[in-house]
Amino acid sequence: MKKLSLNSILKIVIVSFLTLPLLASYLSPLTVVNATDSSLQDQINQINSQLAALGQQKASIETAITNAKGSQSQYNNQIFLISRQADLLQNEINQKQLSIKELTLQLTSLNQSISDSQNVIASIKLKIASYNVQADKQLSQMYIDEKTHNTGIDLLLANGGVNIVKTSLYQKSAADDTNSALKNLNEQNTKLIAEEKQQEADKNNIATDLSQITIDQQALVTQKSQYTVQTNSLSNLLAQAQRSVQSSEQADASLSDQSQKLLAQESSLEEQAFNNSSGTPSNGGFVAAGTLIGHQGFTGLTTGPHLHFGVKKDGAYQNPCSYIPAGKIPGCAGNGELQFPFHDSSYTLTSGYGPRAIGSYTKFHYGLDIADYGNTNDPVYSAHSGYLHYGFEPCDPNFYLCKAGGANYVLICQNQNCNQGFSTLYYHLQEHH
Repeated sequence: MKKLSLNSILKIVIVSFLTLPLLASYLSPLTVVNATDSSLQDQINQINSQLAALGQQKASIETAITNAKGSQSQYNNQIFLISRQADLLQNEINQKQLSIKELTLQLTSLNQSISDSQNVIASIKLKIASYNVQADKQLSQMYIDEKTHNTGIDLLLANGGVNIVKTSLYQKSAADDTNSALKNLNEQNTKLIAEEKQQEADKNNIATDLSQITIDQQALVTQKSQYTVQTNSLSNLLAQAQRSVQSSEQADASLSDQSQKLLAQESSLEEQAFNNSSGTPSNGGFVAAGTLIGHQGFTGLTTGPHLHFGVKKDGAYQNPCSYIPAGKIPGCAGNGELQFPFHDSSYTLTSGYGPRAIGSYTKFHYGLDIADYGNTNDPVYSAHSGYLHYGFEPCDPNFYLCKAGGANYVLICQNQNCNQGFSTLYYHLQEHH
């Protein structure tokens, strides 16, 4: 059997009860031919009590289904929220990873720059040492020359001292060049040492940032793992809620199935009660066709005001469409032997004569269900002349579909023997006129 959803089951139950005529609605061959009216009524009351109990169980199960579906929605929302938070964390982790790569490249670049600076500084130091040696030699030579040749200007000029002067001037110029080179080298060395110190400081800062970003990344990874644990936990709860909904829906479908079986049994019993009235009507006079006999009502087991109109001829059920005037109901082309029970034209056919589905069951509907939604107090008239029989079919008032404690109905028989000629049933009346 195909499993029905909760919404499908509820729709079926509502539509079924809305058009339920209750007496001769799902009529089938008699099963308790020899039962008395009293025993039939006891059986009907017992079924109504069972229906009331099933109705309470059904309401409890539907509440459980609603709660479980609410939990499903809540868990889905939480899972979605945590998933989005996990996505944001992953984005931050990716950013941290890129920052780590960037800082690592910066560190590599700085290390290379520091190494280059150190090489340059070492080279400059070697040059400085070389110039210092050269300067020391020049100073020593100038000192020796001065002590050897400096006997006064006259001596200098008298002995060809022009060469000595030239030599002295050259030595002085060379010393000046050496001193200038040393000065430039010292300045470069000082600048490079300062740059090296700054590079070392930048390197330390980058290393600190890199360490902190690595710690932050690990914290994000840990938090994401916690989100994964929460998501798994919520997914388990969601699966439990889904199983609860499925189990409750199966139980609800089972209760609906039981209710349908009970309603079918009740219809059979009510049919027998109707058949037991096939003799001479006991409490009504003779009325002419078109006489006001009551008003459309909301009584018995039903979910809305309507009239169930049933027809028998010579004791056999007939399609009312064959006898009411043509044009009254779409698809009906009757011969007009019977008048239509409504004089108003705003009525609606809610269920026709013939087989119809009630959940997973198919029952034959022995009549027409007609409703005037514009005037729920619409008058009902006799379809033919005959003898009246007033009736009341009680139902369990604790059952949520039981309205007014039971259904009012009228049976009109064309002859005193209801098995001869026409007999018509008017069910769910508001009152007897």
